[in-house]
Amino acid sequence: MSASERTEGLHRFLSLPSFYSAFQRLIGVDRTYRLFVSDYLDLKAGDRVLDVGCGPGDILTYLPPEVAYVGIDLNADYIAAAHERFGQKGHFIHGRAGNMEEVIEGEFDVVLAFGLLHHLEDQEAKDMVSFARKILKKGGRAVFIDPCYTPGQSLLARWLISRDRGARVRSPKDYQNLASSTFKTTKTAVRSDLVNIPWTHCIMSCEAL
Repeated sequence: MSASERTEGLHRFLSLPSFYSAFQRLIGVDRTYRLFVSDYLDLKAGDRVLDVGCGPGDILTYLPPEVAYVGIDLNADYIAAAHERFGQKGHFIHGRAGNMEEVIEGEFDVVLAFGLLHHLEDQEAKDMVSFARKILKKGGRAVFIDPCYTPGQSLLARWLISRDRGARVRSPKDYQNLASSTFKTTKTAVRSDLVNIPWTHCIMSCEAL
């Protein structure tokens, strides 16, 4: 458990795979997965993909079947659920983002982290981004998506985001600053249309030149 993760109230139940997946479907994260994969990952047949903080592996439903997928998550129940549902499509590892060097082998074409950085303190996040760069092939990409605070966003969106399970929600610029010392090329996009509740996402793409 990260020091930047809330565990009280409803958040406690989100550690249960079935509740987590049902809640994600309720707020429309299926649409988020679909658009994230189609608009930002640009996967090709044969690509090797590492999903850091993979949860119960729900994003696999939207990935091309021809990719070689590896998922890692700290929650052992998530990993067990992912393996039971998607064990024929990917390889799942129980482990912490900060200790990936001990369990992740080889190079990857794409490293993705769906809603992870806002669960990590700055140094943890920087270490994770640095490791992503280390294991990417030349020309590979790391792609991150997290809730964010932006000027002019609705008060309801800001209120909901402030109560997210991850306690380190940042601005798009702050997310970019986490990656700028590691990646020379970073791009951010801000989206407010990915779920069916008031919410703002920052999507950050980093290229390994």
